[in-house]
Amino acid sequence: MTPHAHDKDALGVEQWKSQNQGHCYYHGHVQGYTDSTVSLSTCSGLRGLIMFENKTYILEPMQNATHKFKLFPEKTLKSIWGSCGSHHNTSGRAADNMFPPPSRMWARRHKRETLKMTKYVELVIVADNREFQRQGKDLEKVKQRLIEIANHVDKFYRSLNIRIVLVGVEVWNDIDKCSISQDPFTSLHEFLDWRKMKLLPRKSHDNAQLVSGVYFQGTTIGMAPIMSMCTAEQSGGVVMDHSDSPLGAAVTLAHELGHNFGMNHDTLERGCSCKTTADKGGCIMNPSTGQVLMYPFPMVFSSCSRKDLETSLEKGMGMCLFNLPEVKQSFGGQKCGNGYVEEGEECDCGEPELKEFHGKSLVSVTKEGLELPEDEEEKKNMEGSKTKFENLCKLLEEILDKKVEKVNP
Repeated sequence: MTPHAHDKDALGVEQWKSQNQGHCYYHGHVQGYTDSTVSLSTCSGLRGLIMFENKTYILEPMQNATHKFKLFPEKTLKSIWGSCGSHHNTSGRAADNMFPPPSRMWARRHKRETLKMTKYVELVIVADNREFQRQGKDLEKVKQRLIEIANHVDKFYRSLNIRIVLVGVEVWNDIDKCSISQDPFTSLHEFLDWRKMKLLPRKSHDNAQLVSGVYFQGTTIGMAPIMSMCTAEQSGGVVMDHSDSPLGAAVTLAHELGHNFGMNHDTLERGCSCKTTADKGGCIMNPSTGQVLMYPFPMVFSSCSRKDLETSLEKGMGMCLFNLPEVKQSFGGQKCGNGYVEEGEECDCGEPELKEFHGKSLVSVTKEGLELPEDEEEKKNMEGSKTKFENLCKLLEEILDKKVEKVNP
C-alpha cells in the first residue's frame, strides 16, 4: 500500500488516501501461546507489538540504521498517564433517543443477526497540527503512526467480531481545521461539529477520531459520547497521543471507540469479569488507563463491555456497520487472510486457519524465528531479504526466552 497526498486546500489541510499496492499489516500469535497476540507493520520498517505470558514487547526500527531493530519491554515506554473524561452522563448518552423502538419481530431477528454477524467500522483518523509538530513536522511519520494505531485497534476489536477498517487519514499540517484546546470537552464538541459539517459531506465513514498532540488539562487523555456509533452528530472522539509508542494512543482510541459503541466504564460496582488482572493491565474500558507502575496497557474487553455492546445492538445502534467496506479503498489494501471475502476470493479463512490454507501470506512468530512467505513478491512486501529476517529471528528468540530486554542484530 502506497498512499499519496492530495493537494492542500485553502486551509492547508493535507489529506491521505490509500492506493492498493500490496499489504503490509499483519495480525497473528506466538505459536504455542494461545493467549498471545502479534500485531506487525512492514510499511515503513518492521514495527509492532508482541504480547505473551502477560508481557508486552515493542518492536521498532532503529533510527539511522538500516536493517536493525530494537525490541524492548513496554514498561520502558515514556507515557503520560491519565483517565478517560467520559462519564455516564456524557452528552452522547442522549443517543438512547436517537434510535426508534423496533417492532418485536424485527428486534428478535435483529438481535440474532447482529450478534453473530461481523461488524465493520469504517474509520477516519485525523491528526491535529500539534500532533504534526510533535512528530517533527514529518507527514510520512504522522501518517504511518496513525495507520499503526488503527492496526492495533483492529486487533483489539476482533475478539468482539468487530473489524476496524481505516478508510481515511487526515493530517492538519498547516493549521487546525477546528478549535483544539487543552479543554477536552470543548475540543470534542468542536471536532464533532467539524466532522458533521465538513468531513462527512466529502468522505463517507462511520466514525472519526482525532489524535491530538495537545496535552489536555487535568488527567483526561480521551473523551467520547456514549452509544453514538453511526450518528452524524456524535460518532467520534478525541484522543491525546500520550506515549512514545503508537500503542498508547491505540489503547485510548479503542477505549473511546468503546464508548461510541455504548460501553461504559468497568467500575468496581459493576462486578465486571476481566481475564487480565489489574496489575497486568486489566481491561480496555477501565476508567483509568493505568498508573505509573501498571503495565502492560490493557488490550482485552471485559464481560461488562461485551454485555454493553450487546445491549446497544439490541437497541438498534450501529446499523451502518453491516455493509462490507470497499477494501480496495482502505489502508492496507486487499489481502488474503484479512477476514474479508474480496474480489477473486471464494472464501477467506482468516487468522486461525491461515497457515494451513494460505501459508504464503502468514507471518508467524515462533521460538525458531519468524517464518517467511515463500512468494518473492510477498517477501518484498515484508521489507526485504531473508538475511534481515534471520537476524530478527535471533532477536525474537532471545526475547521469548527472556534473556535480554534490548538487542541490536
